Amino acid sequence: MPIDSEEGYEFNAEQLNVFQDCEFSVLYEHMQFAQATDEDVADAGDDETIRYVSRDAFEVAGEYLQLPGAAFVWQRGTPAAPNGQSIPMNVGKIMPSAVVSVTWHRLPEEALQPGSALWQRVFGSDEGDDQFLGKINSAEMFGMPQGCVLFSGFKPIRRHSPLGNGYEWDITFELSFKPSGWNWVYFMDPTDHTNSGFYFVGKPGSGVQPADELDDGVSIYNSIDLNDLFKVS
Repeated sequence: MPIDSEEGYEFNAEQLNVFQDCEFSVLYEHMQFAQATDEDVADAGDDETIRYVSRDAFEVAGEYLQLPGAAFVWQRGTPAAPNGQSIPMNVGKIMPSAVVSVTWHRLPEEALQPGSALWQRVFGSDEGDDQFLGKINSAEMFGMPQGCVLFSGFKPIRRHSPLGNGYEWDITFELSFKPSGWNWVYFMDPTDHTNSGFYFVGKPGSGVQPADELDDGVSIYNSIDLNDLFKVS
C-alpha cells in the first residue's frame, strides 16, 4: 500500500517510488552450468570450459556415404548373368555423425565486438589472423579426438544481465562431429576388401598428416586448437 493513502505514492529525491509494503514473485532455477574460481581454472590448466559452459545438445544423425557402383559386381552364386557384371549405379551406406551444441554463458558485453580477441578468433582479423570457423580441432575437445570436430556454427545472444547492470552474451558454438575424421575419406577397393576404409586425403607429396601436425592448405580442412574459442583474452 502507498505511504500516503490519500496522496498516493510519493517520489523521493532520486525519483524512486517509495512504498510501505510490496509483493513480488521469485523464480528459483538450478544453473545449467558450473561455477569455479580463477584459482580453479588455473589448477585445470586455464580451462575455461569448467565454468559457465553448458553442453546443451548432442544430435546424432546418419550421414549417407556414397560409394562408386563400379567397385561392386553382381554376385549370383552361379555363372549365369548378371554374375560378375559391374553394378551400373552408385550405392551407399549410413555413417554416424553428430552436432554438439555448447553454450558459453554470461560473457561480458565487451568480450564480443569487432576487434575483440573472441571476435578475431571466430571471424579472423585485418592483420591476417585466420578465422576458426570452418576449421577442425588440432587437440582433443570435450572428449572428442583431434581432427574429428569441425567448428560449423556460432550463435551469440545478447541478454540483460541478471544483476541489472548492463548486458551480457550467451554464445552457442555448434561443433560437427565425424568419428572418422574430417580429412579422411572412404576408399572402396574394387580388388581386395581388406584395403577398403578411411584414408587421409592431401595434396601430392603431403604424406599422412594428423590434425595436430597438419600444414595449412594440404587437405580439405585446416586445423587449429578450437579450445582457444573459450578464452576472452
